[in-house]
This record gives sequence, structure tokens and C-alpha cells, in this order.
Amino acid sequence: MVDLAETLATVLDQPFAMLRITAPAQLPWREPVIIVAFATVNFIRIFAYIPQIVKAAKGQTGVAAISSATRGLFLASHLTTIFYAIFVLSNAVMAIVFLGNAFACSVIVAVTVLRRCTTSPPQPDFL
Repeated sequence: MVDLAETLATVLDQPFAMLRITAPAQLPWREPVIIVAFATVNFIRIFAYIPQIVKAAKGQTGVAAISSATRGLFLASHLTTIFYAIFVLSNAVMAIVFLGNAFACSVIVAVTVLRRCTTSPPQPDFL
């Protein structure tokens, strides 16, 4: 008897089989180096949010330059990465790093929305 789930998984996996990359087994150092680089860059990225938060908090001109839709998409990306890190990779460090990114991104979205709701748009000069 054919297992339907196994057959379906095989059929769905075939188009992507050519995209798999197999790394040489003789490079045992590559995984820890890549993990450290990934964690370091994404940890530093948390601090890159600070100028955007300050700009959004200062006034209408800073808020106008920030796309809430883009930031919302970044936030969704960070949140799904947290779940992926926890439930697929079982990697707490990765989850914590992306939790920091998600928090910083949510602050930008919240400040932007708050500033847009509380400030009136500039009036034209001819009125």
C-alpha cells in the first residue's frame, strides 16, 4: 500500500531538489562561524532601529519618511523567524536575537502610527 503523505511529500519536494546546496563535510568550522556571523549582524541590526525611532518620534517630517506597511512586513518576518527558530531549529539564541529585532520594529510602527494620528497634516500656504 502506498503512503499518500509520503508520495505527496516526494512530489512536492521534486521541483526544489535542484535548489539544495550540499556543503563539503570537511569544513567543520563553517557552521559555528556562520552562526556567530548571523547572530552578530542581527544583534547589531537591533541598534540600527534607534535612529529611525528617534526620527519618527521627533515630528511629522520624520514620520512621513517611514512606511508602516514595510515596517509591518518586517515585523511579520521577524515574528515568523522567531517561530522558525523555536519550533524548527530549536535555537533559543536565534529566537532571542529576532525577538529584539521584532521589539525594535514594533516600536517604530507604534511611534509612527501614534505620531500620524496625533499630528495634523500641514496646511497649504494659499489658504
